[in-house]
Amino acid sequence: MKPSLCRGLGLGVLTLALAACAPTTPENSPQSTSSDAPTTATSAQFPVTVENCGREVTIAQQPTRVVGIEGAAETLLALGAADQTAGYFGAAPENLPDYLATNARETKHLGSSFPFPTAEQVLSDTPDLVVLYGFGDSGDLAKQLDAQQVPYLQLSETCDEADHTVEGYFNDVRTISTALGQAEAGNKLVE
Repeated sequence: MKPSLCRGLGLGVLTLALAACAPTTPENSPQSTSSDAPTTATSAQFPVTVENCGREVTIAQQPTRVVGIEGAAETLLALGAADQTAGYFGAAPENLPDYLATNARETKHLGSSFPFPTAEQVLSDTPDLVVLYGFGDSGDLAKQLDAQQVPYLQLSETCDEADHTVEGYFNDVRTISTALGQAEAGNKLVE
């Protein structure tokens, strides 16, 4: 099995375990849908700069056309950000746990993440932010995103100095939610 597949599966298991252990109060229930999500940030809170994989990423305005790939897409869905998501690559809604599938049905399933989507596939929905679990084998996607000036965030376990800890994933959730203008939703998910 490819190492990236093993890491992706590990992240999915971690996401499921965290959701299963989370308290089920109405404000942080894993059953929440994007319509239950906290109010989005105002444009006055942007631009926002976040630290990701040793680099600063500036998001000029609140993203409304996010594309997610693999475990990072599941993080978007867990945050209830379907209304800000143009689409995602990963498991089809019917293959996701119910609390993620509900949000997945509110956005576009762009296809599987195996094989890894091409840069053309990722850019076809004109994203204003891409969140992903690494770059696959070619490295072409990062070059194309940079050339098109599309900001991107990757999960910390795929950074050059990888962080495979639970706290690393919590930091990813906080980073992604801040970039979305949904910091409160990120804090609730981590709690």
